[in-house]
Amino acid sequence: AQGHELTLLMNQSGETIVDVGVSGQPDVILEPRMDVNLVYRYSLSDTFTFRVKLENLLDSELEFTQGGNVFQSYKRGYEVKAGFDWEF
Repeated sequence: AQGHELTLLMNQSGETIVDVGVSGQPDVILEPRMDVNLVYRYSLSDTFTFRVKLENLLDSELEFTQGGNVFQSYKRGYEVKAGFDWEF
């Protein structure tokens, strides 16, 4: 079937332990953040589909803390992915 499909994906994550502290050191925590992605699909036929995915639209800063202090922070940037699916 032919048609357009647009999907907005939102994900709110909580605190995540990314490295367990050793020798009395506190754990390294990835702080909460919101991710937003947008996916567009256009089915040209039952067997051929074009798709585009825009990832990390908010480009929220990734912040890692250890013992309440910032350990590391950076921005990932945006990603654009496009492709075709063909089933035969």
